[in-house]
Amino acid sequence: MGNCNSANGAATEARPDASPLPHSFVDTIESCRGGTVVLSGCGGGYDVVGTAPFLYHIQKVASDVVLINLTTTSPSLLRDFGEPVSGCRHAHRINPGVFFQRQNYSPYFPEALFANSVKLPVYAIGRDASITEVSTAYRKILAAHKCRMARAIFLAKGGSDVLFTGDERGNAAPAEDIMHLRSVLAVPAEHRAVLTLGFNINCGRGILAWEVEDRLNQLRESDAVLFEERLSSDRTDATYYVDTVTKCDPSKTVVQSLVCAAIEGRRGTYTPDCLVSRIHQNVVPLTCRTATLFGFDMDAVARGIKYLDCIPNSADVRGVREAINDYKEEKFKNQNDWSMEGIQQEKAMCIGPKATLPPLPEEAPVSSDGCALSA
Repeated sequence: MGNCNSANGAATEARPDASPLPHSFVDTIESCRGGTVVLSGCGGGYDVVGTAPFLYHIQKVASDVVLINLTTTSPSLLRDFGEPVSGCRHAHRINPGVFFQRQNYSPYFPEALFANSVKLPVYAIGRDASITEVSTAYRKILAAHKCRMARAIFLAKGGSDVLFTGDERGNAAPAEDIMHLRSVLAVPAEHRAVLTLGFNINCGRGILAWEVEDRLNQLRESDAVLFEERLSSDRTDATYYVDTVTKCDPSKTVVQSLVCAAIEGRRGTYTPDCLVSRIHQNVVPLTCRTATLFGFDMDAVARGIKYLDCIPNSADVRGVREAINDYKEEKFKNQNDWSMEGIQQEKAMCIGPKATLPPLPEEAPVSSDGCALSA
């Protein structure tokens, strides 16, 4: 898997160049002044809600803000409450006010709840689309906003697995994230960046704590970190985010609920009340890392992902997952210590005793590998 070329079906399409953003939170926001800015949920689910602290600032400087999510919402809900994007069968526009939860009716629909909260439409792109189809959907959405090239695209992730290179021993499942990132790299934009909240959340989802820190240090050394903003309850962008999550049924998002708790000063394995019936006991230690908004240069992140160019443009989420698994099998085939048993033992050392988790509610989509898709 190390060498990919057109002979084995790998992606060889040239990526549009993007200029690096300034290495400053304030300057990054200022770079967006007067332009069309795209804020996207990276892995689907509630990732789009995680754009809220950045949206708080961007909507004050951008001429237009476009919200997009790689959706895990039921297609029937998208058809019933969304408007199809012209010329794109995989994308729907969800306008504010078209959907409201009612007593005994609260389906999983983060795009609609977020649209209602921030009073902006949210575009939902189906995760059954291929990389090429997601890129096309972006272009169609931008065209609907009379924009050929975005000033900037920010891909927001709850957690940090979109940053991982493939060499990690932990069992992360970033297929949706990587598929979305690969798609966005082909979309014309002056700037591209990855945003993360809840940086250490993946330590409860199969990744080892030291691997998360190692990757962050690698990105720092390569000058890929644009900013690190600690969110706390005395910041207006943080309170805007917490208020937004609260309005979007926080019981359906483990990641965003834990980030909110960390912002409010909770530490250790505190479990928010809204999650008790779902996860019983949180196993991820809440720290200042959990409440930090990171910005990374997207092209620099992409260069570090070892298998990225082995993924063909025709791949969907399943194809991306296969590429990741193939790479890991080749990478670790001669290393006897790479096993799920060993990973689970090391994970327990990193995050403490493992809680017994009840099944997820029916409304929360689950991927084929058993990982919750609500981020």
